Amino acid sequence: MMLPNLFPLIKDIKARGANPARFLRGYLAVWIAFCVIGVVAQWTLRTLEVLNGHMVIAEPSISAALLCLVGAYQVSTHKSDRLEERKILQQGAGLKPCCQDIEIGTGYGASSGTVYGFACLRCCWPLMLTMFAFGLMNILAMGLLTVMMFMETNSVLRVNSEKIWGSIAFVLSLIFYVQSL
Repeated sequence: MMLPNLFPLIKDIKARGANPARFLRGYLAVWIAFCVIGVVAQWTLRTLEVLNGHMVIAEPSISAALLCLVGAYQVSTHKSDRLEERKILQQGAGLKPCCQDIEIGTGYGASSGTVYGFACLRCCWPLMLTMFAFGLMNILAMGLLTVMMFMETNSVLRVNSEKIWGSIAFVLSLIFYVQSL
């Protein structure tokens, strides 16, 4: 879900005559570590029977609480600050408006990919948790999250889309809560 967000950046790195492979290794290392933590959480929740056989949280009230927390994060100043941090890093690197990355020291090495990966993780980890509410292998949810994250991180004309997604999470939370009654 995160790789499509890198396409404008990879294009910019290639336009500068650099090879993005080292950068991508650093970026992917961060997200693979996050995935390992997610799989451990999945196994634990499945063992505790919190997740059903479809890898969805079995109790709608838990999904409601999770979506409410994600919505709160999305509309928080912390989320806005993380997006602003990425914007400042982008401007400091002199990249095109669509490419929100940082260039550390001698170029696009694995360390800059790691730094960028952590910046993405700080912005997007709560959105990733919504997969527990919608199903860990739900392709439709993955596609929607990909579009949401792309709009948040790469849109030149950002219109506080994170606030829109937060509001949608609150509405979905309410729907899950009503379903649990």
